[in-house]
Amino acid sequence: MNLSAVITLCIALNSVIALQPQKVSTVSWFSKLLSSKPKTQLIPVAAAGLTDEDRNDVNLLIRNLTWGGFDTRAEIRQTAEEALPHDTWTKDDLAWLDREIDSALESKQRAQQSWSGPTAFEKLDAVFAALKRKGILALHRTGNTQSDGWDDARQFRDEAGGAGSGFDGAIFYHGQDVDRGLEDKVLLLTFGAFPGSERTALEIANETVAALTAAGFDAVAPADDTQRIEIKSITWTKRSP
Repeated sequence: MNLSAVITLCIALNSVIALQPQKVSTVSWFSKLLSSKPKTQLIPVAAAGLTDEDRNDVNLLIRNLTWGGFDTRAEIRQTAEEALPHDTWTKDDLAWLDREIDSALESKQRAQQSWSGPTAFEKLDAVFAALKRKGILALHRTGNTQSDGWDDARQFRDEAGGAGSGFDGAIFYHGQDVDRGLEDKVLLLTFGAFPGSERTALEIANETVAALTAAGFDAVAPADDTQRIEIKSITWTKRSP
């Protein structure tokens, strides 16, 4: 049968079909044709790999987290890996990351063996515990900014009973403060009074400075409530978990 005859036959069949009642299809023949085509396969994009600048930044992050002393190995690795886009890391980069973390932790473990007496953190923790008993909520490395710290302080106070918790104010330092303390040997503390407190923010600060000084810290009181408490000449030592 030639092409002309096929076309004539199709037209005739369509005429007959058109006379019969039919259910209307919502899918066109063209859509069916498209759906029958093989799907395009997405080709995975190769990881870009770390630059020298990336490695320097990651090394600094590993150093701060390791010597800060708050994070486990798994937490250090997760934080370091998440510091850069996922598609940055190659298999070799991840192997390098593991070696750098292990090296930093081993170096710190060796240093810890020479630490005698209470560490800076242990002394600070004792001061914080005493301040809590006196109605000042004292928190370690809470959040990464002052705003984060106040969010955590308010939540902690609310969970402790709010106005009935006995906490008139709070002091804290955050993650970036620990990083600066490792670099500059100065630890800054944020302070303030909760709404309705019988003590002012500066009274909270002065009581904190007095307690720090009694514990042997070189603490400087702020001139007003826009400044922060300073602990000078602090060599940050905290044993890793």
